[in-house]
Amino acid sequence: MQMLEETVNYLNNYGTVIVTRLPIDSSFLLLEDNFWPDFNERIEVISKRQQVPYLNFSTTGYLYNSYDGSHLYSESAKIFTKTLCDSIKIYQAKNLQ
Repeated sequence: MQMLEETVNYLNNYGTVIVTRLPIDSSFLLLEDNFWPDFNERIEVISKRQQVPYLNFSTTGYLYNSYDGSHLYSESAKIFTKTLCDSIKIYQAKNLQ
């Protein structure tokens, strides 16, 4: 977590940083949540402290096809990329007002 925060802090000097958690299959997410139950909360703390958004797509894995639960097939990756870009545009539009 310390290295993540240091990385975000460093990158903030060079542009807009948006911390993103990618979609994952629900069975993988369950394993991750069991292993590290407060992961999202810890990322949110870092994001708030560094004043960067945290976009969490981890629970949207059911919307995309993956070949191993974590890595998206190319067509699903294209669809997710559009979703991510739209989310960034929405974030930017809200913060320009």
